[in-house]
Amino acid sequence: MLHSSSFSRPILVRPVLVPNVTLFIPSLPPPPLDGFGEPSPQRFPALERIVARGRAGSSDCMTLTAWLCESFGIRRQLDWPAAPISLQGEGEDPGRSFWLCASPVHLQVHRDQLVLLPPASLLIPATESQALLETLNRHFSVDGLLFVAPHPQRWYLRLPSFPDLHTVALDDAIGRDINRLLPTGDDCMHYHGLFNEVQMLLHAHAVNENREQSGALAINSVWFWEGGTLPPATRASWTGARGDLPLLRGLCHLGNVPVASLSTGLNFPDTGNILVVLPEGPPGDRSDWAMHMTRLEQDWVAPLLQKLRAGKIQRLDVVTVQSGQARHWTVSARDLWKFWVPAGPLAGQLGTAEP
Repeated sequence: MLHSSSFSRPILVRPVLVPNVTLFIPSLPPPPLDGFGEPSPQRFPALERIVARGRAGSSDCMTLTAWLCESFGIRRQLDWPAAPISLQGEGEDPGRSFWLCASPVHLQVHRDQLVLLPPASLLIPATESQALLETLNRHFSVDGLLFVAPHPQRWYLRLPSFPDLHTVALDDAIGRDINRLLPTGDDCMHYHGLFNEVQMLLHAHAVNENREQSGALAINSVWFWEGGTLPPATRASWTGARGDLPLLRGLCHLGNVPVASLSTGLNFPDTGNILVVLPEGPPGDRSDWAMHMTRLEQDWVAPLLQKLRAGKIQRLDVVTVQSGQARHWTVSARDLWKFWVPAGPLAGQLGTAEP
């Protein structure tokens, strides 16, 4: 006769809870070669393996701003409302006003063109930013305009009304002739005039006279882009985020998503969907890009791939925006065993290698 005590009790196996991680790499596509450049010999084994062996997909998407807003369930206004969301991410209160990003830039004369250089190339000290904004605010206060700068290289403009205005994102204007990229819409002519008036004030400013004497690029214009009003709170699918972009931090505030700086590293929660937004690369050639990507490979991509192999991450997604497409690659630990799939140079896999 068998007694019930002779049967072993069932063993309860608790599922291992591990997170899914999405890694957004803004600078993933390498910059184009100039006529004298050579392809970079630098290799990125971890990233190349993900791109080669991951399940690839794409969707229409023009900018990082668009991808981030859509991923948090934010609807587009006339533009994506990056300005008020970013301002909130800077720790400021945008209220119910209409805000524009008003990035300080250098416009370089090239034959009959005005080519926009990125704000990062200006290295603006806080004292210079404050002096320039004091002049602009004193001049435009009668029009109800207010410039603010939570960071010397990130300026915002509060408007007294809600304009009919479509703008071109800063990233899409960098390195291009701005004459055909100025705002459009019913109120565009007013802001074309504002654009010119700001340039005249900056051109004559003592800050720029001193910069030119010291050999630094003049802060001779601002670029108005991605305006709107602060949208209502959202219910995001992300359960956590890492990144230092003000737009990301503002979106997390709206979506009630815990967010931490990239400096906190790879210590993720035990479960959920985690978004990591890496920094953009510095302006420059392929050599600068290769150095930047090497750091990201060492600090983020390779360690995350190791976590995936060890079962500490369930799934890893790598995302970038390239040529009007959001491209993504999804890998699981099983995908990494596709040893028959070769992982070639990154530029070739992304379709950016020169013939």
